[in-house]
Amino acid sequence: MTSEFFDKSAYKNYNVVYTDASCLSFDVIQADFEFESYPQQVFLVAGSQGQENDEKLMIMRIDNITEINDENDTESESESDSDLDDSKDACNGFGSKKISTFSVNIPFKYGCVNRLRMYKTSSGVNLSACMGSDGTFSIFNVNPAYESLDDKDMITKFKSIKNFDEFTLFSKKNDNEGYAVAWNGLIEGEIATGDCGGSIHLWKSDEETWNNYATMSNEESIEDICWSPSESTIFAACSTDKSIFMCDTRHKLKKTLIIKNAHQSDVNVIDWSLLDANIIVSGSDDKMLNLWDIRTTNKPFLTIKQHIGSITSVEWNPKEKGVFCASSEDDTVVQYDIYIEKDNDGIPTKNNHVLTDQDLQDVSNIPEQVLFVHGGQEEIKEVHWHKQYTGLVITSSQNDLNIFRTITV
Repeated sequence: MTSEFFDKSAYKNYNVVYTDASCLSFDVIQADFEFESYPQQVFLVAGSQGQENDEKLMIMRIDNITEINDENDTESESESDSDLDDSKDACNGFGSKKISTFSVNIPFKYGCVNRLRMYKTSSGVNLSACMGSDGTFSIFNVNPAYESLDDKDMITKFKSIKNFDEFTLFSKKNDNEGYAVAWNGLIEGEIATGDCGGSIHLWKSDEETWNNYATMSNEESIEDICWSPSESTIFAACSTDKSIFMCDTRHKLKKTLIIKNAHQSDVNVIDWSLLDANIIVSGSDDKMLNLWDIRTTNKPFLTIKQHIGSITSVEWNPKEKGVFCASSEDDTVVQYDIYIEKDNDGIPTKNNHVLTDQDLQDVSNIPEQVLFVHGGQEEIKEVHWHKQYTGLVITSSQNDLNIFRTITV
């Protein structure tokens, strides 16, 4: 997003991170801190795509994320030290300090990184589960890379590593490539994967490896998986056959609930609310967002028609009930609040100004659940909330990552 089209008054912070490789799938590393004050620091793992024989996991540290000050802030280039960052990443943003970014890489030899998801064990090990375009499901220990970002000498030492085999804790090549991968948040080391052939595999870790303890088949591709936040044996999956279904690991992955026509086209993504265990959101190629109450699943209790492109990612806010983000092929990321209510009292206003008839006409087709529309990126594929910083959103696109917090959340 260029400053020409950027309204600073709508953001509490806003930053752009450029990398030397397209990284459409990424996740946030949960850092060892419990504070939210500025300046903020973010750690990410992103998987590269389109680098032929040079695919990699990029472990990044972004420093000095500061709050926008309208009076003093100007758009600034990042401070960069080529000794720290061979990939020549660059950042710019609005804040009282310059943004700095540092990164190290772990080679990825299983094709492009279709999707990755992070998990932090009880012992503090940061695991990255990856779905490769050659059909390989793999798990990496990214702790050495993450810890190397502490200072210049450690980064230099890490970049001298020649053999990265010890970072790959597990790999298994399947017949079909896949995109669906989800850690069970209630059972350590358990993970579910789904592939384009319609198979779902469940994996459990022992002291040495991950074992495939259950498998089921669906007629068409499994696009996404999410675990119940309250029931450790229940997960939901969505498919290109337009369905959403739930399975119980205690019953050999038998489908315990099926919504056959959840959308009018492929169901691309789903997410289960961490703060309301009865609510699931789904997004589809039909451009719709459907909200489901698993207690009454005959139809969605809410359908949101905001986007003009396929839905590519959805994620619930981990701290505010009813709030979620969605990204779309229409090159927007939208924040929603499903519990927002219309205020019919008095004269409609915006920024303390009475809305004109033209203003009301312009917004008449916008769903009332819309809180904020963020643009400026192309081919947005994923959106994640930072689980520790309230309201902080990170998005990936063809050319960059955006890190921002809006005034609405």
